[in-house]
Amino acid sequence: MLKNNGDTHLNFPHIHCLNSHGGLDVDGHWQTPTRKSFLPAKVMMQLFRGKYLSKLRLALKNNELKVPQGDTPQTLSNRFNKWVRLDWVVHCAKTFAHGNGVVKYLSRYIRGGAIKNNQLLKFTETNVRISYQSHQTERREFLTLSHQDLIQRILAHIALPKKPQYQYMGLYHSRCVQKLNQARAEWGQIVVSKSNAIKWQELMEQGQQATCFKECGQPLSRLVKLNMGVIRQSEIQLH
Repeated sequence: MLKNNGDTHLNFPHIHCLNSHGGLDVDGHWQTPTRKSFLPAKVMMQLFRGKYLSKLRLALKNNELKVPQGDTPQTLSNRFNKWVRLDWVVHCAKTFAHGNGVVKYLSRYIRGGAIKNNQLLKFTETNVRISYQSHQTERREFLTLSHQDLIQRILAHIALPKKPQYQYMGLYHSRCVQKLNQARAEWGQIVVSKSNAIKWQELMEQGQQATCFKECGQPLSRLVKLNMGVIRQSEIQLH
């Protein structure tokens, strides 16, 4: 899963990966590693760093990489050489004991959009005050931004057209359903079957929420005009 922003919605590209804690051996039996982390963090860092920089160098050589303003191909190549000597950040979290933990982890990034309603604290004619949970201090921090800065940071979350942000590999690739079910059988779990597509209108009706567009034939949601000052959560209804 590719994310473009950090806690304060600044440009901070990074990748989240969910890996199975183990895998199938040549006989089709599940093997669980003895170490706490299936893949060593330092090894992952070195492999990712090497392959990533190798692709960048190849793209630069083939004139497929747009050189930033103020740089030249040589200065960019020198920067790649500098980056290869740095330790890139790889964080391995603890293994989830159950699939519920995985669902909870993913829901934090999928549900609610770029910014949650309860993060909006106050706005004036020129500024907006928001809160966020800092991974550095592990505390709730506060930030005041201009309207333009806030909008630009939120728009940065919008995915580029035809650029997938999620990729499934290994057992979770669409071509490996048979092996995935084989692994699930080792754990006494039910097989995975193809889900039927559901329309977003039907999904919203199940949640008893009105749709927002007249084209779909559903009534519009009633939006409340906010007064300048402290925002009451009962006033917020964003779409």
